[in-house]
Parts: sequence; C-alpha cells; structure tokens
Amino acid sequence: MRPLILAFSFIRVPKLFVSLLFWPMVMGVLLALGQAVMSSAYMGLVTESPQDFEKRFYKETSEHKWLRTTLYGSPDLLPAIEVCRWSTINGVEQAPGEGCLLEATDVVVRTDNPESFNASEFETFFTGTTRRLHLCRTCSSNIVIQESSDGRTSDVFGLHALGVYILTDSEVNNRMGEHYVAAKSELNKLRDIGGTILLHPAGSEQSINITQASKIMVLILNTAAITIIVLWLSLKGHRKVLQYFARNGALLPLVAACGKNTFYAALWIITLLRVALFLLAVIPATVVVYSRAVPQETLDIFIKSGPEFVLWVTGIVASLSCLAIIASIAELKQRHSWVSFLYRYVPIALCFFGSIVWLIALFTEGPVAKIVQNVIAAIPVIGISPMIISPLFTVNVNIIAVHCVLAGVMVVVLMRHNSQWFAAHLEEI
Repeated sequence: MRPLILAFSFIRVPKLFVSLLFWPMVMGVLLALGQAVMSSAYMGLVTESPQDFEKRFYKETSEHKWLRTTLYGSPDLLPAIEVCRWSTINGVEQAPGEGCLLEATDVVVRTDNPESFNASEFETFFTGTTRRLHLCRTCSSNIVIQESSDGRTSDVFGLHALGVYILTDSEVNNRMGEHYVAAKSELNKLRDIGGTILLHPAGSEQSINITQASKIMVLILNTAAITIIVLWLSLKGHRKVLQYFARNGALLPLVAACGKNTFYAALWIITLLRVALFLLAVIPATVVVYSRAVPQETLDIFIKSGPEFVLWVTGIVASLSCLAIIASIAELKQRHSWVSFLYRYVPIALCFFGSIVWLIALFTEGPVAKIVQNVIAAIPVIGISPMIISPLFTVNVNIIAVHCVLAGVMVVVLMRHNSQWFAAHLEEI
C-alpha cells in the first residue's frame, strides 16, 4: 500500500498531475483523432469503387444553391452565357445594346480586337456561372481579365466577384468529373486483369500479398507508432517525477525517507497510470477505424488470428522496449563513459544490418537462407524489422514467440541495470 499512497501523493501536485496524466490523455485523444482521419481518408481512397469515386468527385450544383441565390436571387442554373462585343463609335466605346449593360457579376475580357477576338474558351469556362461575357478595350467590371507582359491576370474586386469564381470552379469540376470517373473505371478494369498479386520470394514458403501491401503497412505503422509513444511516455514519466523533486531539493530526502524500493514502485504505478490513460483514449478510436474503414480482407491478413495478433503486439512492444531502455541508458551515462555513444548508435546499426541481411535471405533460395531469416528474426534489436512487418511477410509464429521471450529477458536485464545505475547516481540528477 505504501507505493500506492506515495504515487497518489505525487499526482496530487498540480504541476505533476498536468504533465504526467492530463497531458498524455489529451495527446492520446489528438493522436487518435489524427490517426482516425488520416487512416480513414487513405483507406477510403485505395478501396473506393468507381461509383464511390463518382459520388466523391462529382459535386452537385445544389450544394451551391445558397451562393447562386446570393449572387443572382435564384438557386436555378443560369441560361447560356451571352457574349457582348463592344465597339468604338466616335471615339467612345459602347455596349452593343441595352441587353449588354454591365453588372457587378459580369466578366470582362479586355482585348485590342473585341470584334474578332475568339472567346470560345472563356464561354466554356464561365458558362452557367455568369450571365454575360464582355469583350472590350477599356470597359470594367468586378472581374477583369487581360493579357500583359507577365501573362494573363484576373482582377477580382469584392466577395461577390470571388463567388463567381467559386461557382465556376465547381462547374468545371462537374464537367471534368465525367472524364475522371471514366478513367477511374478503366484503370480498375485494367488492374483487375492481373487479379490479386501474390509475390513468392525464393527464401519463403509463404506468399506476400502485394495488392494489399500498402493497406497493411498503414495498420502496421499505426500500431508501431502507438507502441513508440507509449514507451516514450513511460520513460518521460520517470524522468519528470525525478527532475521535479531534484529541482526542489527534495529527491534525496524523499528517497531516504520512503526507501528506494517504495519510491521506484510508486514511479511504476504512476507510469502505468500514465500509459493507461493514453491507451484509454487511443485504443477505442483505433478499433473503430480498423473495423469501419479497413476492408475485411485486409483485416484478415493483418490480424490473422487473435492469439497470433496478441503475440505479434507483444513482440514489437518487447523489442521496441529494448531500444528505448538502451537509449535511456545512453542518456544517463553520456557524462560518465566515453563509450556511451555505443548505446545510441550500435543498436541502430544492428537494426539496419539485420534488416538488410534478412531481406537478402528472404529472396535467396536454399536452406541456409531460411536458417539466416529465422535466426535474425528471433534475436531482439537485430530482428526488430522482420518482427514489425511480420503481418505482411508472415514470419513463423514460433520464431515470433522466441523473439518475445528473448526480448522480455533482455528488457528485464536492461531495466535492472538501468535502475541500479540510476539509484547509484541520484545525487547527480
């Protein structure tokens, strides 16, 4: 009970409560929302049918009824655009008639030859969004298009004139949407000719679903990102408590009064509570995203079976924990050992080396290549890459289990080493 009481006395300090518990929960909510939006958007793009693509791309003009009503007093589509070619009479430029009087929402195109100027592209562009197109030398409206040495410019004066361009952009999208939808449908037909692409590496008995690879990698990266953040929160939770009391000169008296074991147990309780609040915000949103936005075929490849999925998550948590603790030790020892840089860069080099050798062995035929794959995948740190991407490359379940056990042992050894070193140097914090 003493560690629990001590832990709750720590979080009763407002500053510690905000930094240790409240902020991780807020960050978890933000991460969950960001992950939900990005994953849903990506999955929606890569899995949508031509019909869904058409619904997304084609914007009905009814969506802009309010804007049409504001500009023209009616939500209905405008009739065919009227082209007004101005002429110069007795040195004065005049409209061709009363039906071509300038209005604020009319478009003016200035040209030196309004009588012969080819305005077909402007007619096509502005049809349905403005009543009249004026071709003149000097006349003016709220939308004036003219050529200059710097190229063509459109001078837009006021929000009403900007509204005309918003309607025009919508209409252009609607007209071009038919071509995009047809192209999307044709592209899907071409891709369906080859069917599902299954890659059979020379050094693997299992095939790799290339068609589903990008979708599965999104799920893998999301899971790995959550794991990394959880580990970061765990390490920072310890440091924040220690640094808070160290700055106030209360760390050593507190440890002496409570005892090292009670003090470290209280730190672990705070860490677990900190991680629990973060996961409480992230996991429900992640489950909702996976169940609603991800196709069932992709989920079946990613999760496979419940026990296998749990084993995989356990493996990446244990393996990434090794890297996190090694990095923490490096940070602690950097002022005491000239070889502390080895703790930072050697694990990264080992990960990179293991990944390269494993990939080479994966595409190399023969029993030796398979042995190399299994050995690398079973070793913590060196085999972290095959462990993370095992849902895609189907690493043997027994190898994953061995990796989990070895990584777990390594975590325990490193944590004891880290705690012992930390306890011996409390006065230096």
